[in-house]
Amino acid sequence: MVKEKQLYHNALYKNWNKLFLGIFIYELGGILYEFIFIENFIGRLISLAGILIAFFHIIKIPKINPLTKNHFITFIFCLYLSFNIITISRGLLHSNMGGILIDPKYFWQYVLPFIIFLKLPPKIFTLLYQWSFIYIITALLFCLYNFSDFYLNASEIMKSMVGWDGYIVNRPQTPCMLSLPICLFLFNWKDLKKTHKIIICTTFILAILAALFAGRRSAAASILFFIFIAFAIKIKQHLGKVIIALIVLYFIPLNLSKIIPDLSETFTVLSERLDSNTRENVEEDFYKDFKKTSEWIVGRGMDGTYRSPSVADITDLNRKGIETGYLNIILHGGLLLLIPYLIILIFSINKIRKRKELACNNKSAAIFIFFHLLWLYPGGTPKLGLEFFILWILISITLSRSSFYKKVKCPKPESN
Repeated sequence: MVKEKQLYHNALYKNWNKLFLGIFIYELGGILYEFIFIENFIGRLISLAGILIAFFHIIKIPKINPLTKNHFITFIFCLYLSFNIITISRGLLHSNMGGILIDPKYFWQYVLPFIIFLKLPPKIFTLLYQWSFIYIITALLFCLYNFSDFYLNASEIMKSMVGWDGYIVNRPQTPCMLSLPICLFLFNWKDLKKTHKIIICTTFILAILAALFAGRRSAAASILFFIFIAFAIKIKQHLGKVIIALIVLYFIPLNLSKIIPDLSETFTVLSERLDSNTRENVEEDFYKDFKKTSEWIVGRGMDGTYRSPSVADITDLNRKGIETGYLNIILHGGLLLLIPYLIILIFSINKIRKRKELACNNKSAAIFIFFHLLWLYPGGTPKLGLEFFILWILISITLSRSSFYKKVKCPKPESN
């Protein structure tokens, strides 16, 4: 009986591991398509392969994850899933299959919450740590691959941009997006191997600098948020270390000026971006276009658009998404989709931070969910990727009955 149970858990673990692999391949294909092969079909084929791998192993995972006995939150979650289905159905007839299968901010963001019905393996946190570390290594390799453009020629490249160029603008913020799961390591730092610490710190510094040099404020702030919260929690216990860290951070720009002679020019883009409010016009366009009360309540469906003369292409003034997370949810699903989502996040934060049996994981998990609650403004647009995959796994833990993850330890990241 014990052997059969062990074999069952091993099979469950392997299927979840392959599911993570599918998500990784899907995101890797998107990066290759946008920044390496530059709109070559190879990137799309890789993304499609990732979707197929994930789908194949989802089928093999048992759908018997019992939900919490809290009837209110169960009702709210069922309501949220229902509105996700309604949002999909209202845009499905007008959508092309390519967009449905490939775009991470399209169809899949409404399907992702359904993973809470999948049975989680006892070692789910081991998988979270391992794949988060793989993403951090990917971010590091991406920084090194683009080293010249990110750190030596950033200001010239940004100044050469005419109008909006997604390749130039989005590429420097990719390492920050890939590194967001870095927060999972904040509260078991002392248990990490020295090589892991070096890789994480190096990636963190390079990702932040790449975003700052290109004036990508939100990307840099997103990853700095986790570090700030971690310091705020530990400041009483490690006040001396915090002071030393602040002093080091103060002197980093001074030392960098010796390494990069034109540092002041490099930060010109950032200073110009800080003086401008690029989102304000987009949000004003959204408010002007959303005139009907019914649209605020139910949105415009998965395929919904809004008119944005400020930033949209002159030949097509309608945009399918807005960078502000809560407005993007309202655009497609209205307040009926946003309000249950907010309730689920708040409930999950409160629930998971009280899970003493999760050891140090409960703080990391609570901060990760808290980040996504706050980051609905200015960012936080839901999409298919590791970031939101982890989010819904953590929510799944809070909604599940807790017997399966008793005696959880803080695992160390290991290479797959």
